[in-house]
Amino acid sequence: MEKRKSKIEKFNLAKIFLFLSLVLLFLIVLLSCSNRHKQEQPFVTSPLKFIHINNSVYLLFNVSNSENLPAVCNVSLYVENYKSYNVRLGYLNPLDTNSFLVQLHIPNGKYEVKVTPKCTFVNRSWIVESANTFVNKTGFSSCLSNDAGQSFFCLAFLERNLSLCNFIPSNYKRVLCYAYVTHDSNFCGDLLNSSDADLCFEDLAVNWKDSNLCGKISNLSIANSCSAIVKNNLSQCLSVHSAKQKDYCVIMLSIKNRNLSICRYSYNVSSCEIQAKNSFE
Repeated sequence: MEKRKSKIEKFNLAKIFLFLSLVLLFLIVLLSCSNRHKQEQPFVTSPLKFIHINNSVYLLFNVSNSENLPAVCNVSLYVENYKSYNVRLGYLNPLDTNSFLVQLHIPNGKYEVKVTPKCTFVNRSWIVESANTFVNKTGFSSCLSNDAGQSFFCLAFLERNLSLCNFIPSNYKRVLCYAYVTHDSNFCGDLLNSSDADLCFEDLAVNWKDSNLCGKISNLSIANSCSAIVKNNLSQCLSVHSAKQKDYCVIMLSIKNRNLSICRYSYNVSSCEIQAKNSFE
């Protein structure tokens, strides 16, 4: 009787062990599927916008990365009445929405497009290593920088290569790169963050010496500062309400005129003088 009872207990233990093993196996499979799902977490969001540049058709769209890891993506594009093809995008910031511009080798027009990104998460050193590789291949040693975004911006501008802009980690600087390479300020208006859009218009206005672009800025202090810098008007600069923007305006005029005495109007005179001197070299 005792032996029979012992056998039953062993059999029950075996069943429990088998059940727990199956549960564990199920959890492993579930976790594996979850990890695969994480690889596909970045997703395309609207707007999908066609842009025509020099008789070529480009598609501007956003990809959101919901993970706290940087990622690199390829995208599968299917254009109505045309075959699908794969395009390499660039770097996606963690927990951010990133804009990308991809050339479509199709005639001018409007099409239905299906966009499917396939992303791989990478470590944060990947972008720096990638930038150095690109610079070494092109031979533009002047573009070498510890700032990967600056390296890609430099290369894209010198080579007039929009695809290189896609590797810039900062979404703001990536869109600014599109604007500089194409000489088209309309890209600034596609930035989702209005503050980034304002800074984008200001950057272009100052460097292109175009005060009309200052009129597209929604923030009044940034718009007035922008206009003062472009017009080289110190009085207008000093009338800017925002202390931070006024200080930026003073520093820019000091640099623009190569005149350190203008720094006396800065809230931090020594900092202004250091920035101005560095730009003089």
